[in-house]
Amino acid sequence: MIAEFIDPAILGFILIGVMLFSIFVGFPISFTLIFLGLVFGHWGFGKLVFYLMTLQFNMIMTENTLAAVPLFIFMGILMEQAGLMERLFNAVQLM
Repeated sequence: MIAEFIDPAILGFILIGVMLFSIFVGFPISFTLIFLGLVFGHWGFGKLVFYLMTLQFNMIMTENTLAAVPLFIFMGILMEQAGLMERLFNAVQLM
C-alpha cells in the first residue's frame, strides 16, 4: 500500500489533482470517479476497497426508493401516450 509511504492527505490532494485534470481533458465524470476510486482506494486501503465497494453496491440496490425512478418514468410515458398531458396543459391554459 502506498499509504504507508505517503501521507494520506498528500494522497488525497494527488487524487483531486488527477480528477480535475482528467475531467478537464474530457473523460466522462462517472468513469473518472469510478476508476480513480478503485485506483486510489486500492493504493490507500489495499484489497479491502473491493469488498467495501461490493458491500456498498449491494446496500444501495436494496433501497426501496430506487424502484420509484423507473415507475415514475413509465407513468410519464403512459400519460403522454394516452394524451393526458395535452388535456392537462389545455386545462391549465384555460384557467
